[in-house]
Amino acid sequence: MKTNVIVALCQSALMYTGHAFADIYKCTGDGGVSTFVDGNTKVNYKNCQIIMRENGAKSPSNKQATPTPNDFPKIDKQTQIQRDDKRKEILLSELNAEKKPLS
Repeated sequence: MKTNVIVALCQSALMYTGHAFADIYKCTGDGGVSTFVDGNTKVNYKNCQIIMRENGAKSPSNKQATPTPNDFPKIDKQTQIQRDDKRKEILLSELNAEKKPLS
């Protein structure tokens, strides 16, 4: 009987458990100290920026990508593929060398 009551309580607790998501904000205080808060306590802080939405999606950053300089060295696609294949070959040989002592 006691076991049935415990099982019933656990099942009802699991059924009524809410989502643990909330908007997350990064707030900077007067002393420059960063604090992470949810939407409810955000009103107690200044200089808050949202960093994560309730659905788990990250907030878009205000930072813009730095363009590549015109004089930056560039290689063609075929050369990059050859380099990648060579790196893969080296890594696989190292992996096989590590596997030998284990077997």
